[in-house]
Amino acid sequence: MKIYYFQDPEGNFGDDMNAWIWDDLLPGWRGWRDDTTLIGIGTILNTQLPLPSGRKLVMGSGTGYGHLPALVPVSDWDVRAVRGPRSAERLNLTPDKGIVDPAMMLPRLQAFQDLPKDGQRPVLVPHCSNAGRHDWNAICAAAGLTYVSPRADAHKVITEIARAPLVLAESMHAAIVADAFRTPWIAISISGTLNTPKWMDWADSLDIDLEITELFPE
Repeated sequence: MKIYYFQDPEGNFGDDMNAWIWDDLLPGWRGWRDDTTLIGIGTILNTQLPLPSGRKLVMGSGTGYGHLPALVPVSDWDVRAVRGPRSAERLNLTPDKGIVDPAMMLPRLQAFQDLPKDGQRPVLVPHCSNAGRHDWNAICAAAGLTYVSPRADAHKVITEIARAPLVLAESMHAAIVADAFRTPWIAISISGTLNTPKWMDWADSLDIDLEITELFPE
């Protein structure tokens, strides 16, 4: 079996974890059907991205950008789960398909067992599109925060979030990872760039009353 996910040339940890997380969540998946593609973590159920042809196994992917894909022919789509109830509704799936983002399973992986909560300062993780927009290291140093780039190695970012006392998250997967590891988090939007629909999709899957703090409003 092959895997499909968005691969940012500059890196984005929320997408990049697809390269290894499924080996723990679905042991042996690489040896499954050669004619099927696993559609992984990310807001990738849209027509802006060229979804692979042939059979597709959808495991926790979400909607939130562009136009919805037509799930036809039906024989090509094996939708086991999507990220949340809003994705399920948009795709005309039954409510039981809107489960949760698979990144919520990270604390069960051996690589992240028993991480100490020893982070000294709150961390800030912007969306990858804003990673180069400001001098985050300088801003965070002045504010008593630690900057964690969403473009850094996924294992490193996840560990930093899990160990932090608090996460300021514009990256949705920073909030998801924080929530999974029971790290307190605050959703932030930098100059109004946060994608609210995809956040609400995940928040609704866990009955989270989402509040978003605006930074640098224009």
